[in-house]
Amino acid sequence: MKIVNKKINIIINLIIKNISGVKPSHVIFLDGLNDFYFYNGIPPNTNYMEKYFNQLVIKKENKSWATHLSDSLMATPLGRYIVKKVAPKNYSLMEFKPVNENEVSDKTKISTAINKLVNNFKIIKAVSEAFNIQALFVIQPTPFYKYNGYEDLLKNFGPVVGQHKRSFYGYPILLKKLDNYKNLPILSYADIQNNINENLYVDHVHYNKKGSKLVANCIADSFNLTIQYIYLKCI
Repeated sequence: MKIVNKKINIIINLIIKNISGVKPSHVIFLDGLNDFYFYNGIPPNTNYMEKYFNQLVIKKENKSWATHLSDSLMATPLGRYIVKKVAPKNYSLMEFKPVNENEVSDKTKISTAINKLVNNFKIIKAVSEAFNIQALFVIQPTPFYKYNGYEDLLKNFGPVVGQHKRSFYGYPILLKKLDNYKNLPILSYADIQNNINENLYVDHVHYNKKGSKLVANCIADSFNLTIQYIYLKCI
C-alpha cells in the first residue's frame, strides 16, 4: 500500500500542477456500464470524491488525498478483487454473489437507469453551457453488448458479472431512446468492438490496453472531426 500511495501522490500532484486554475473548452463523460449497475443509487466512490474536494476546495487541505483515493480505488470491483486475493479470509466481493436473471432484465430498473442518465446529460449540458464549456457524452462499449468474447467472459467470471449484466438488456433500449435526443452531444461507441475477436478486457468489465486504446482512438478521431454539438456514431 505504501508503493500505491506514493504513486497516487505523484499523480495527484501532477493533476494539481497542470490543471489548477485551468478552464477547459470541452469535457468528456464516459457513460453506460455503471449507469445500469447503479440504476437506483450512486457509486461507492462518490462519497470518497466528495471528501477530496471538500478538503482541497473548502478546507484547503490535501494531505489525505492519497488515503481517500486509495480507499476509492479499493472500492472498485478490480480493487476489491485484488484485496480478495491478498486477504481472502477477511474480505468478501459483492460481485461474487450470483444475481437472478430477472433482476438484471427487469424493465422498470432499466428504464430508471436510462431516465436518470438522460436527465444527467441535460443537467450537465445546461451547466456546461452556463460556463461556456462544451460537454460531450460518450456511450462506452461494454462486454455485454456486441462483444465477440462475451461467452468466454461468462465462462471465466460467471456470477462475478452481477448487476453489470443489466447493460446486456439495457443497451439496445438505451441506444434506441437516444435517437430521440439529437440535440444532446452524444457520441455512441457502443458497437465499436463488434467485429473484433481479440480480448479487450482485464476482467469482467475493465478495458485492457487494447480496449482502452480502441476507445481513446475513437474519441480522438470523432473529436477531431467536429467540435459542434452533433450526434455521431463511431463504426
